[in-house]
Amino acid sequence: MKRPTFHPFAQAALGLLLTCSAFAEFRNWTNSENRQVEAELASVEGNQVKLRLRNGTVATVVLDKLSAQDQTWIKEHGTATPAKALPRSTAKTSTAWPKSTGLEEAPKAVAVEEDVAEKKFIYRTAHFEFRCDAKLGADVVREFGRIFEGTREVNSELPLDLKPKPEDGQEYFVAQLFTSKDDYLKAGAIPGSGGTYQGGQKRIICPLESLGVMVVGKRYALKPQEDNSTLIHEITHQMMNHWLRKLPTWYVEGSAEYVAAQKYHMGRFTLTGPGGNVRKYLYEHKGVWEKKFTMWHVSHLMNIDASTWAGALGEKDGSAMRNYASATILAYYFYHVDGKGDAANIIAWLRAIESGTKLDQATEEHLVRGRPYAEIEKEVVKAMQKEGLVIEFTGDSESGSAAVK
Repeated sequence: MKRPTFHPFAQAALGLLLTCSAFAEFRNWTNSENRQVEAELASVEGNQVKLRLRNGTVATVVLDKLSAQDQTWIKEHGTATPAKALPRSTAKTSTAWPKSTGLEEAPKAVAVEEDVAEKKFIYRTAHFEFRCDAKLGADVVREFGRIFEGTREVNSELPLDLKPKPEDGQEYFVAQLFTSKDDYLKAGAIPGSGGTYQGGQKRIICPLESLGVMVVGKRYALKPQEDNSTLIHEITHQMMNHWLRKLPTWYVEGSAEYVAAQKYHMGRFTLTGPGGNVRKYLYEHKGVWEKKFTMWHVSHLMNIDASTWAGALGEKDGSAMRNYASATILAYYFYHVDGKGDAANIIAWLRAIESGTKLDQATEEHLVRGRPYAEIEKEVVKAMQKEGLVIEFTGDSESGSAAVK
């Protein structure tokens, strides 16, 4: 699943219309500058070749600018009637939760701009544009690009059909990298973080040290990181950028934490045993060292607003940790336990919100479904007990939803 590492090659106009039999076949295309893009052939009109990218965008390319191999391929496959394209809302065909996702090969990286005088360096992988104040080299970008491309891949493969796409007006997801941790913080980063998603500025900001990039002599080299969970969390926010204002805070954070909790290595996520992965993540990252956790009541958690959530970050009473850990558990519950354990209810909830249903109505119809919150809490307790974690509840509780112990 790759987007182009280059802008559409060029545009021209002639007359003859050819249609393509390989409408649904994605392949790599190469232009005269040896840049590649993965796309399907949409149509050929004279000397104009239209390629449909994975995100649905159609790029127009001059036929003569394609490689000889591509031109031959078009002559052999461009004669039949194309199949009808699926609407974007139904493009996700698999409803099975993946056991693993991963990149087939290391991301290809290209240097777009390297201006030493201006300290402006821009590099791209298939879906990301990395902007930095130092020269890194395509080989270094390729390696840390694994975590960005791998996180995009897992968010694309989940049957939630969130349709990750760059922010409005951008062709690539943008990451601003800083050689100095001080500059990273001055840019508005959260102190102590390994990366921060800034929706207003349509980018992730990240210090090079979080990517394992270090200075060796006069050049930058890569030292693999053991823990990338914070960065994976923030990248997931970026993948959901078009959803963030539509969704409640517990799910915005819980869904990002869920992805961060899964096993990651070299661009690959392993999602087998997701409950165990969540439990391990809570132990290692959220201070849940004992086999017991006091979670917010579900009715309380599902009604925490963004300002209350953010306000807890500066408190020392443990409420911030409880927010994140509780949201992680609730996301896991709706993904793997609720109903038939197939995420069908939360997927229906997302589709309802996507179609314009008000949040409260969608939540009642698809997540709560007329149940008392105490019933949901009992299911949460039972599910986490199987994973070796005893759950108790605290905080405000809706009438009739007493703490489960």
